[in-house]
Amino acid sequence: MAENVERARRGEGWWTREVALRGFGMLLLYACYRSAALSRHLIVLHRPHQATLGEFAACLAVILLLASGLAMTALGSRLFGQVPVPPHSDWYWR
Repeated sequence: MAENVERARRGEGWWTREVALRGFGMLLLYACYRSAALSRHLIVLHRPHQATLGEFAACLAVILLLASGLAMTALGSRLFGQVPVPPHSDWYWR
């Protein structure tokens, strides 16, 4: 199991993992579409009113689903790869 996790971190992998991650990204984009339709229904189709906490939450869900869906769809398993940190960085550990 640890070998599989290490291969995923290095970006090496099987095509099934790529397909699954990119498919999950497409699922997130579909959820984003449905959430955007709900947000539009809540905000535009009712008479003018002050925005409620639920409407803000629906719009936040759209933003989070869009960002994560695009990242998963575009990058796949490369999203979880290690990023080199330069030695002069504050986050570098020895």
